[in-house]
Amino acid sequence: MATAKGRQSSARTLPSVRGKCRLTASTLGRSYFLGVPPSVAHCRAVLRGGYQRQRVLAALHLAPLQPGTVLFPTSAPAWRQKRLLEQAA
Repeated sequence: MATAKGRQSSARTLPSVRGKCRLTASTLGRSYFLGVPPSVAHCRAVLRGGYQRQRVLAALHLAPLQPGTVLFPTSAPAWRQKRLLEQAA
């Protein structure tokens, strides 16, 4: 569909985008972190081997999963983070 200025409307591209969407009734309302629903084990694995940005998000996902614990210090030196992860295991 052409608009008054001769440009095509974005309505034509929406059906192809919607067709590729993977949302189903079972996935609506769920959060995913690196393709997996957040869990304590998954967040700790990301804290051990993820990139810096992923480790920050893992710490943020881990905090509500373990009430009463402090936020994991991802800005601490690597040796301290490693020691804290070994103590938690």
